[in-house]
Amino acid sequence: MLEYKSGTDPLVDDWAGPTSASSVLFAVDTGGFSGGYELDQDGDGIPDWWEVQYGLNPKLKDALLDSDGDGLRNYDEYNMGWNPLVDDWKGPFFAESNLFTLNTGGGLFDLDGDGLPDRWEKRYFTDNVSAFPGDDNDGDGMRNKSEFIAGTIPNNANSLLKILSIDFLNKRVKIRWSSVSGKAYILERAEMNGSKLEIIKANMKANENESAIMINSEQEKSIYRLRINEGK
Repeated sequence: MLEYKSGTDPLVDDWAGPTSASSVLFAVDTGGFSGGYELDQDGDGIPDWWEVQYGLNPKLKDALLDSDGDGLRNYDEYNMGWNPLVDDWKGPFFAESNLFTLNTGGGLFDLDGDGLPDRWEKRYFTDNVSAFPGDDNDGDGMRNKSEFIAGTIPNNANSLLKILSIDFLNKRVKIRWSSVSGKAYILERAEMNGSKLEIIKANMKANENESAIMINSEQEKSIYRLRINEGK
């Protein structure tokens, strides 16, 4: 029974060996291509097996044709491993690649460690190492590090954080300043020279390039300072 199921000869000791025999001729389809994978009958640089696979004519020089109208020649599609009958720019197509790392130059990545992010330096200067935090490239009185914190433009003298006006009327003070939309500001005041500056208004969010606030004040003369709320 076992010999029958195994297809062996019941009259031959299969363990005695060695034995040899020849089978009848048979064919095996290995999925290969007649003529080999280098065969290119029309000499257009695209092997016949690839053209046959996608229904193209291996005897027609069609390497420069764009069979799917996606702007890529058949030769380009072959070299990139794409389908010459599918518009590769249409979508959506979904696939999952291997894990990879991509440097987008965003966030606070700072290759030279000077406190100025690379993306900021590349935006306003020639590269990510030319700007120095202590320099004042536009001569407006604000150093580059301060311009970065304030969100102002380091090579534009008209772009800076400054108080534009202070008006006092009936124990009320109106303060105007140049601002950057999205930035939050802190207003401090000291009643006289040498006294400690104290916060009188915090987290003032700007929506335009100029902001203003009205506060109460018993003093006709006070010292005011405006600074960026870096945590906001």
